[in-house]
Amino acid sequence: MSKNQTNAEPAQTDPSSSDQRLRSLELPALLTLERVDCRRQLVSKKRTLEKLAELLMDAFDDEELSDMNVLDALINRERLGSTGVGHGVALPHARMSGLKEPAAALMTLEEGLDFDAIDGHKVDLIVALLVPKDCNDDHLKILRNLALRFDNPNYRAALRNATTQKELFAEAVRPFERS
Repeated sequence: MSKNQTNAEPAQTDPSSSDQRLRSLELPALLTLERVDCRRQLVSKKRTLEKLAELLMDAFDDEELSDMNVLDALINRERLGSTGVGHGVALPHARMSGLKEPAAALMTLEEGLDFDAIDGHKVDLIVALLVPKDCNDDHLKILRNLALRFDNPNYRAALRNATTQKELFAEAVRPFERS
């Protein structure tokens, strides 16, 4: 037997750590009550992105970073193509340096805004997502999870029916059953 070989059994992976890793990519792990805004009255896509950037600032430890940096990242991504995914939902997102973990902000709007959505509908449910610069795979997994969640009409209705920040947060992080 060579020095690199052992007769030990192969290491078993802990399935709970894999489950925990997957849960860390779901909306409940990315959202905080402070990053939720319910029934906001805004008049433009740019002002909406500005407010989302403000909400996301608590996710950063970097004191030199400003909400303008976050806003620039969201706007630059939006220039590549609208993040309005249909059914009145938009998922603006960006990768950023200085961020250690993915973070999300959720906002509902009193009235829908033109967001250049793929289905042409106005947007009134918005989840902004920031991920660390080097998290390509996680970024795509989170976007897929969000798309699955927001594809559910009952979930969208529950969020739209929320009237307070706490109620919206509770509905947003409620365990989600994929159909």
